[in-house]
Amino acid sequence: MIRLLVAALVLGTGCRAPEPDDSARDRAGTKARKAAPTGRPGRVEGVVRYEGDLPSPLPVNLTGPHAAVCDSAKGVYEMSVVRGPGGGLANAFISVEGVPQGEARGPQTRTIAIDDCVLKPYVIDGTVGDTLEIRNEDELVYLCTLGGGPEAAFKQGVLPDRSSTFQLDRPGGRRIDCTQDHPWLKGHVLVARHPYHAVTTASGRFTIEGVPPGRYTVQAWHPTQRQASAEVTVPPGGVGRVELVYRARAAAARPDGGRPDAPTKAAGPAVDDAH
Repeated sequence: MIRLLVAALVLGTGCRAPEPDDSARDRAGTKARKAAPTGRPGRVEGVVRYEGDLPSPLPVNLTGPHAAVCDSAKGVYEMSVVRGPGGGLANAFISVEGVPQGEARGPQTRTIAIDDCVLKPYVIDGTVGDTLEIRNEDELVYLCTLGGGPEAAFKQGVLPDRSSTFQLDRPGGRRIDCTQDHPWLKGHVLVARHPYHAVTTASGRFTIEGVPPGRYTVQAWHPTQRQASAEVTVPPGGVGRVELVYRARAAAARPDGGRPDAPTKAAGPAVDDAH
């Protein structure tokens, strides 16, 4: 088991989502293709943990015409880190990078629900070519879009007990934005070029099936944390196990005397903006 200790502290909502730059991805892919042994695919199993004091709650702008009926959403969205039993970190996107071309998989539909004015799950993964379905389980009407700026998808109305769909046509992180009249209602979809990805469960665990044998880089990303990575080896038909740990840094340990939950720089490959 490989253990990576990362001093990772809370960032603002402009946190960036993982998509390695082309040169890094090409180098990783070339190295993996040269080193990968032949044999039956295996899987990657692991856990992401958060150690230390939890970050301060995030400010939640619970305003708008439906704020009164959505009061329960505040307690959900102010939690920047959801830590489960054993310190497991929920809602972390995991990607195995440098995997050679494996078995082709057809497009899938990834579903996220709006329930009690909350996006569930808050973080969802997908592959280029998949479809994102947003299903409304409330009695309210929502307007949702994907991404931001000039590349944002057209807003779609999501009626009660109905769904709207968006195409995941490019890799990287994109924000799920249903903030019109509900300014807190945001989520994240992380889109990979390949199918070797997952999102951690409430206990911080994940499993990625069908990984060709070889040595790869496992990357982790969380909406309020820096990116982390570790190496893993998948034997033919076997299991590669990995553990990644985000560790809070005490204020006294900061040379600049900043807050414990202030942003801090961490190493990692170049990434695309999550919009």
